[in-house]
Amino acid sequence: DSVPPCRLCWVALGWQVSAYTIAVWFGPPYVSLPALIFAGIMHFFSGGGITFGAHRYFSHASFKAPLWFENYLAFCYTLSFDRCGQGIISWVAAHKFHHAHSDQPLDPHSPTKGFWHSFCGHHLWRREDLFHYETYKQLCPELTSRPWLVWFNKPSTIWGIQIGVALTVWTMGGLLFGKVEPFDTWMANSFLVWGIFVRWSFTQTLHSLVDTISHGFGPFHELPDTYGTRCLSKNNLTLWFPQLGNETWHNLHHAFPHAANNGAKWFRWDADALFMLFLERIGIATGCQWLSEEDLERRRRHIVAKVGPSHGHVDTT
Repeated sequence: DSVPPCRLCWVALGWQVSAYTIAVWFGPPYVSLPALIFAGIMHFFSGGGITFGAHRYFSHASFKAPLWFENYLAFCYTLSFDRCGQGIISWVAAHKFHHAHSDQPLDPHSPTKGFWHSFCGHHLWRREDLFHYETYKQLCPELTSRPWLVWFNKPSTIWGIQIGVALTVWTMGGLLFGKVEPFDTWMANSFLVWGIFVRWSFTQTLHSLVDTISHGFGPFHELPDTYGTRCLSKNNLTLWFPQLGNETWHNLHHAFPHAANNGAKWFRWDADALFMLFLERIGIATGCQWLSEEDLERRRRHIVAKVGPSHGHVDTT
């Protein structure tokens, strides 16, 4: 009934300040084409660990997958170091709070508390209940019952993976892509700066903006509640290209949180839905909860019957 106490996480604050500083200060002098390509690949896998793994699979169960693929998704999410190292189970717990109390006082990251709270404040000034194992057991019993996911949620695992990957990236850059034999320190630093710090800063900024502009911050507040969610979630194309469509139809997502896609029309499809379709075709993903135009039409009729025709339109953009 009341917002739980919060505490400043100095480790998260130190990481965020350091990562952005390194990205801005050392990114330009250490730029190289191989490191840029590698950073893009890292963004694809780590970003997918957030949107495809933590979001659609672990939070909303939009599809089912075998154990090995589940562990792959948990690893990709952990690789992302999202929200300055928030564990996979903690992320899901926070997201369930978000959907249950969207844009209300108990929402962990609503822009109603200000841009910076929604953008980064909630993972620096952390709610204690979202990092408490008893909360996980109440909200995510399906995850806490899996020992490997509990292991992925541990801070020692999260930081261990980051350090191991960083050392591997630095060594790989110097050994495999350098022009100086036997080890190119400049190229190693290039891969470290772009593959870890610039990539993390870009991915984190992108996903933090979802919590702000996709929930009606600033001028986006005037966009309609198309699907009658009664929260501030909005459909807009601002993040369509950098997010590859994944969070574009956010109001629709809050209306159909378990949906595997954004609707049957071609222009609503997103990278995660296309990847899920591919996995379904080759037999890895099963039970995909595909959203159809008929589902949207039923929702439209429900809104019209409940609140009137002015809210009963469906976006065609």
